Amino acid sequence: MISRVNQRSTIVFTLAALVVICAGIKVAQPLVVPCLLAIFITMLCTPLMLQLQRLNVPIPIAVVLIVIVLLLGFVVFMLLFGSVFNAFLNDLPELQKQLEDKTQHILEALSARGFAINQSDVWQYLNPSSAMRLVSDLMSALSGALANIFFIFLTVILILLEIPQFAGKLKQASANPKEMTVRWQRILAHTNHYVIIKTLLSILTGILVSVWLYIIDVDHPMLWGLFAFLLNYIPNIGSILSAIPAALLGLLDQGFMGVFLVISGYAVINIVIGNFLEPKLMGRTLGLSTLIVFLSLVFWGWLLGPVGMLLSAPMTMVLKIILSSRDQTRWLAVWLGSDAYYMTNDEKQNK
Repeated sequence: MISRVNQRSTIVFTLAALVVICAGIKVAQPLVVPCLLAIFITMLCTPLMLQLQRLNVPIPIAVVLIVIVLLLGFVVFMLLFGSVFNAFLNDLPELQKQLEDKTQHILEALSARGFAINQSDVWQYLNPSSAMRLVSDLMSALSGALANIFFIFLTVILILLEIPQFAGKLKQASANPKEMTVRWQRILAHTNHYVIIKTLLSILTGILVSVWLYIIDVDHPMLWGLFAFLLNYIPNIGSILSAIPAALLGLLDQGFMGVFLVISGYAVINIVIGNFLEPKLMGRTLGLSTLIVFLSLVFWGWLLGPVGMLLSAPMTMVLKIILSSRDQTRWLAVWLGSDAYYMTNDEKQNK
């Protein structure tokens, strides 16, 4: 009886602690978001850092080289997309007005053909201009996070400097150094593999989307390519969300044929990359349940804002990888996964 009471008390205290932690994270959102971006960038840089170490490049020089590459990438990114985003913001009021006029025209045409439509309800629950505001809010939030570029780069530098000492500290802190080292090496390897492959496939998605929209003459193709790149980190749901603004612009420019062309292009790109390339490169264990993707999108979006929505799937995937590294928590990783299959430790070793 006493053990049951203690168990219930532990659960209650744990839940209470989680609520307090979430409240603290939400309050500290301006600080937490740049830290998460810094960790994400560090994951992308870790393989390069390790490769430079294998080439006997001194750690400070390796970090300097990586930072130079990051700075060049940041400058190129701002030059490519800064002017594109500003042009979209300038066009945004006119685009919203055109969408509202187009929607009004469609509703009137449907009403004239005998469809009973309450237009006030449509405007309340289905306002197409809100999709454009979503793009604007997401890009503004990302720009605001990147405004802390000095803090982000400083955090990346400090983490990279700590990487060579991580293994030694892990051995000293663990009662079973060998087992702990193997476990964390597996976690870091799977995490880096997921982040790098997902980023490369997202870049490919963004490029293909931009090229396709440029071919069919949809306005701001580079912006929608960037939008597709960012939302591609959200499995399944992200590809649908990224297609909506471009499809609306296709409706304005070319009518329903434009919508068909935009959706067809997005569908082909995401089917090829999401159903063929991604499973082949990542393996069947690095997948998330669609329900978990949606719930993590809602939770991290509420907790960290638009940037949290973008990082929701990578953060949940990292949690899944950590849970899968221990037999006691592997059942949780199975529930987070996209299917019921998950490799045991013996299968991993045999593989």
